[in-house]
Amino acid sequence: MDFFLIFEVSLIIIFILFQSIFGIGLLVFGTPTYLLLGHSFAESLSVLVPVSITISFYQIFFSKENISDFKFDFFKFCIPSLIIFLFVALLFFKNDNIKILMSLIMIFLATLNIFNKEKINNYFKKIFKNYKKLFFILIGAIHGTTNLGGGFLSLLATHIFFGNKNKIRKCIAYGYFIMGIFQCVVLILSNNFIFKNILIYYVILTFFLYSLGKKIFERLNLKIFNKTLYFAIFFYGNIILTITLLNFQ
Repeated sequence: MDFFLIFEVSLIIIFILFQSIFGIGLLVFGTPTYLLLGHSFAESLSVLVPVSITISFYQIFFSKENISDFKFDFFKFCIPSLIIFLFVALLFFKNDNIKILMSLIMIFLATLNIFNKEKINNYFKKIFKNYKKLFFILIGAIHGTTNLGGGFLSLLATHIFFGNKNKIRKCIAYGYFIMGIFQCVVLILSNNFIFKNILIYYVILTFFLYSLGKKIFERLNLKIFNKTLYFAIFFYGNIILTITLLNFQ
């Protein structure tokens, strides 16, 4: 195993553990990383999405929280949008354009959460209350084109289930699980699914990393939970944007 592969595997293991703790992380960090390492968007999804589905399944299966009201609207409004925009991205988007879009979304999301002033917080509560269905459509569109819809999903979940980190994580896990299944279906039907043997090892590894992440999650304070997540997203988003712009031709 060469250094390049060891580096890639090490990063994915870190991202899997991060998602096992926070419910988000593997796709948010892993997708732009894979693109920077020279993989195509379809190849990145083919490796990362099945692993994300596995983690999300564990988080849903071992949670007893009730989020039934969220499930119906999410499935009805988010998934059709996801399918349409994923086909568009696979057919027309170039990797550099996707990377720039990803980094801007990461920075925007993180900024909203890090500087979560009361006025901004109340503004978004109003949006979610009045335009929740439209926001689900937006999540599908963003996830289809960049694989980063989970960031907006976490923002939505935080406001819907404010103060309950267990429901927040289950809400995110459910969203990732359903979106991931349909992403794989689209990739397979469009002949864009690229199977790699290393995917099998990642899927097996998720069980052990999930168990570790669950123990860390149970000890986390909600405020620390949110701040740690979005400081990491903000920092990484800036790194992706800088590297992409320096290499943009």
